[in-house]
Amino acid sequence: MFRNFLNSKGFTLVEVLASVVLLAVVLSIALSVFPNMFRTNEVNEESLDSVAVAKDALVRAKGGALIAADFKEISVRPTVKTFFSAADAPSDNFYTFSETDPLGGTLTIHYVIDPMNVDGLGLFEITIYIVEGNAIRATNYGYLDAAAKPTAVIEVPAP
Repeated sequence: MFRNFLNSKGFTLVEVLASVVLLAVVLSIALSVFPNMFRTNEVNEESLDSVAVAKDALVRAKGGALIAADFKEISVRPTVKTFFSAADAPSDNFYTFSETDPLGGTLTIHYVIDPMNVDGLGLFEITIYIVEGNAIRATNYGYLDAAAKPTAVIEVPAP
């Protein structure tokens, strides 16, 4: 009877070791998720920053801030084509202007304008590419009315 009383008071060494090993395995799996989660948050933050810069650039373009900008045909600026795939590169009829990130970041903003008047409505397609290095980080599309179209972008007659 004395022997049963001693065995009923606690856990054996084998039970304690098994629970510690099980706890270690569960914790190691759970802790391995955190670095991936932090990296995903960092990538999302960078992406959101790029999208914000693209939206700001479109607002500035629509507000007429690009009127005095030095737009050139894409064929004159071959460096602009370096970040496009062959299938996605705009033709030489498009006009482009590039500037660095006004917020002081490492991004470059490329404004690409199609000089063709859309359906005679006085609207011109503009695509804004936010580029870091040779990779496009964000893209924004919109239309400029004739009053906000930069003066260097001349209207090309329809073929």
